[in-house]
Amino acid sequence: MNDTEQLKPILTDQDDLVPVDVNNNSSESLMVIESAEQSDIRHTVYTFFFVLLLTLFLGFYTKPSRELHRSTRNIINDQNSISLSYQPLTNEHHFLYSFLTIERLNFSQKIQSNIELDINYTTFHQNSLRRTKNMAQKLVPVFPTRRSLLAAPVPLFFENDINYDKLKFDIQLTNISSNIKQITIDTINGSRNNFRFNLIIQSFFTLIQIFFFIFLYFKLKKESFWHTEQKYTLILSISCILFDCPLNLFAPFFFNLFEALFTSLLKMYVISILAILRDPYVIKTTNSLLSQFYLLIFLFLSKFIHNNATDISSISFITPVDTPATVFMAFELGINLFYITWLIVATATSFVKVSGIDKFRCNMFSFTFLSCLLVYLTSLFVSHFIHNETVCGIKNFVEIVVPNMFTLITVYFHMPHNTKDELVYSKVTMTEGELLDSDNGEKVETI
Repeated sequence: MNDTEQLKPILTDQDDLVPVDVNNNSSESLMVIESAEQSDIRHTVYTFFFVLLLTLFLGFYTKPSRELHRSTRNIINDQNSISLSYQPLTNEHHFLYSFLTIERLNFSQKIQSNIELDINYTTFHQNSLRRTKNMAQKLVPVFPTRRSLLAAPVPLFFENDINYDKLKFDIQLTNISSNIKQITIDTINGSRNNFRFNLIIQSFFTLIQIFFFIFLYFKLKKESFWHTEQKYTLILSISCILFDCPLNLFAPFFFNLFEALFTSLLKMYVISILAILRDPYVIKTTNSLLSQFYLLIFLFLSKFIHNNATDISSISFITPVDTPATVFMAFELGINLFYITWLIVATATSFVKVSGIDKFRCNMFSFTFLSCLLVYLTSLFVSHFIHNETVCGIKNFVEIVVPNMFTLITVYFHMPHNTKDELVYSKVTMTEGELLDSDNGEKVETI
């Protein structure tokens, strides 16, 4: 019986080791333990990258389900009339809704009177009258006694199952407070078919994320100890479920809230994982945890305020600070610059220290992160610089898929694997007077 057959009964008794025979005539003479988990992760990452590329191409042929038309009017006196005319890009069955936002002159002054609105809108299809509708509504001030810098959007009307390619409506406002500076009207229309498609896509990702969360939770429940990155992954998975929730298709507030929450957690997740990769066995100090917590809060506030500021889309980082929105823009710029600096330093130090810890996992995580960033930047480039109707939906489509795939792959990284280690070995042949160095595998002479 050769040495291989003698070793097999001993190794078979071990629960976590399975002997695998190799060519005894090979030149390698070291016994190596290789985990099957690395191969699984590698295949998963390759599949993930393929799905990202496929998503990118699908986005070229996905039209957006909604179109946003924004109009801002300055208030001159207590009675104003606003006339707007829109021509949507598509002429299919559409849904239509609109909401109004006010901006004050003096935020410390109360607004106690209700604004009366008389709305008359008309839809056309192929230059023929489709529908005419009149309605009256009162605009009740939101938080009239609070010094709030934001005004909540007020819905005006909603129509469903109409077919038009041109919209025109007139709004007559009376009893306007002298403290109101301007009024912004956002009108959103879209195709019902694309709306259903996006609803199905988001519902599908929501179900997938719920399945992975339940699966991960019950696997972690069997573990005697939860690692920090596994706890962070659970939190990230929950936030991704909220991000995928189709409520954002019906109420913009939920989209702004959940997107800000998920984006801030995703940014801090990368910082936390890099810190764990640098020092996997070191307990973080209170100052380090507080720094990450405060940065998370600031990232959430900057993103949420950016999504809700009424005139944030009409300014840039170089706009003089003369409105509340420009103050928030400066705050957001400072927070993001601080985060980028922290991320660069954390990435550089992690790659320096990780060579002796877990280089394989770091490379796979970095590969996933860079692939997400590459696809997202490509989608932004296409949507901003290529003005084509066939590619206008790529940004919205990729923004949904990329965070989901990123979350799924991180869940897989930190999920307990029930894989057995494979023992790969070959016969070690040493001549008399020679020993095999256990550190570098070089032969050393005995004294």
